[in-house]
Amino acid sequence: MPEEYTPPALTETPKRGGGLYAIGVIGFAAMCHSGWACGIARRMLDELSQSVRTKGGRGGNQAISESFQEGYAKAEAAYRSARALVHEAWGDVAKNVERGEPLSVGQHTLIRLAMTHVTWSAHEAAMFVYKSAGTTGLRAGTIQRLFRDMHAGTQHIIASPPVYQALGRQLAGLADGQRWYFLSLAP
Repeated sequence: MPEEYTPPALTETPKRGGGLYAIGVIGFAAMCHSGWACGIARRMLDELSQSVRTKGGRGGNQAISESFQEGYAKAEAAYRSARALVHEAWGDVAKNVERGEPLSVGQHTLIRLAMTHVTWSAHEAAMFVYKSAGTTGLRAGTIQRLFRDMHAGTQHIIASPPVYQALGRQLAGLADGQRWYFLSLAP
């Protein structure tokens, strides 16, 4: 590919394509990974709900289990609150993009925080669905495939503990004068 079409990973100055490209490569990665995590969690919860409503045996018994209902509500709340943070963070970024303004360190922090949080919240939902699905979760099918996909996504470097640690440093006010360089903070 020609060099003029290959931006360096750390650039936030687009050569073409408009203001959206000022979010940089990591911004696009965070946007895509956030959407992916939201999709996995939503689909897994929907698959489990459908299974509990339509199957007999253990699945049907889950429908009358108060413990299952409580767990489902908690998984749904974790997913929805994480998704709301994604929408809040990216809604704020959209305003800057529309005005042609660069993102602040705080905005970069919040898109990374939202992406990391939704990834791990989706993981919690996936664990609940897998445990609740019984042998359906073991068999080849949607729940089993999404469970594997979710675990693959938690291994991505952009949702790793060092990113969470840098997020905490910036959010706690311990990173004055630092800015984001790809996945870490530096002066």
